[in-house]
Amino acid sequence: MRILLLHPSFYPNPSPASRLFTELAVDLAESGHEVEVLTGTAEDGSSALFLSSVRMRRLYCGACQPDKRWSCRIGYARFLFSAGWRIFFQRQPDLLLVPSPPPLLMLLAYMLHRLRGTHYIAWALEVEPTLLQPVTGNIVRRFWRKRRIRLIQTALRHARRIVTCSEDLRAGLRGALAPFPGSLDLLPIWADGRQLAPIRAEHNVIIRGLDLEGKFILTGFYENLGAEGLELLARAGRQLTDAEQPHHVIVGRQPLVRARKPKPAPPVPGQIDWIAPVSLAREGHLYSSASLGLLQITEAETHIRFPFALPRFLAAGTPILLLGSEQGAVSRFLRTHGCGWTIPAGNDAVLAERLRLLRQSPEILAAARRNARRAFEASFERKHGAARWRLLLESEASIQAHSTENTHPSTLGRFQPERLAVQNDSAAPLRTSA
Repeated sequence: MRILLLHPSFYPNPSPASRLFTELAVDLAESGHEVEVLTGTAEDGSSALFLSSVRMRRLYCGACQPDKRWSCRIGYARFLFSAGWRIFFQRQPDLLLVPSPPPLLMLLAYMLHRLRGTHYIAWALEVEPTLLQPVTGNIVRRFWRKRRIRLIQTALRHARRIVTCSEDLRAGLRGALAPFPGSLDLLPIWADGRQLAPIRAEHNVIIRGLDLEGKFILTGFYENLGAEGLELLARAGRQLTDAEQPHHVIVGRQPLVRARKPKPAPPVPGQIDWIAPVSLAREGHLYSSASLGLLQITEAETHIRFPFALPRFLAAGTPILLLGSEQGAVSRFLRTHGCGWTIPAGNDAVLAERLRLLRQSPEILAAARRNARRAFEASFERKHGAARWRLLLESEASIQAHSTENTHPSTLGRFQPERLAVQNDSAAPLRTSA
């Protein structure tokens, strides 16, 4: 099957999403599919980098400056125009795989479907918030937001399938798209267990000049934590003594102080180091050096997004400290496997007490590390994700093979996860169904 993957961020960009797309493209190519990728310019400005098994075409989008919003929007608009022009005039693929967000990629796929008959699968790694939130504002804003919501819903409803990565996201999509005529498949995301194997050793773990030996380290991503997460860490840190203060490693750009922006992130007690996203070679050191991995999912975000960093922390044997809702799929997963703890949103006293307890009880932390690696091997191993995608594409190929017959597609090629369970008894405990 000839598959075209469309997304502005791809190898060698260091973001977790681009690494996930890269691993999927490589796995599909190794399983015999003809995979082509249309992506934007790499963050280092290069356009000649390639993967041996994947045909990659880079479209010039200009130099995007993350600190300038309009620079990113102009680059994104250039990518959409260039990608639409190239796809429209080239030989059509058997299947177009479009990750979402961003939602405009889904609208581009829908236009190609109407004009050229291109079949596409929507890989919904997040749910567009406007689909689940009430429409507010003045008359003009309400009008344009309703039009935008209808366009996104139309694009999603015309997809051959929608693939999502958690039960919460699938429930959110069901509510936003009801009734949905297609198939909503659940395929959890993954990480490379060999690349992210635990690297804990007696010698120093040094990441870009940071000496992390013998320290109680909390590692998180500013893109996920935001100012609210750092504010919670700051309030909890004020309740700890100097000897109990953890060492914070925050991945991302330190927030700038601007007149039009809210107040900057508060200073967190204890030592805090801001580092840029690390390379693939250093990624295992980043996750393994952490005593606890910090994730934040508020109650409003439960049906909107799933944290990409979760399987990577678990692959490195690092327990999770989840800040937010206790009702979501991530919190239930951590309780079931004993590989993390959930702190209620905004409860700094519980967070401080949990940090104090874990620092004083290394045996609890050691048991959680072992459970984290076991949970990863059962649920998020890369080979499991590749096997599930192969089965899904086999079912999609069978639908296309019978597309000329007068048979309704819903009766053909249905994704059969029980076949995977027979092949691999250690399949993910997360429910996978069509």
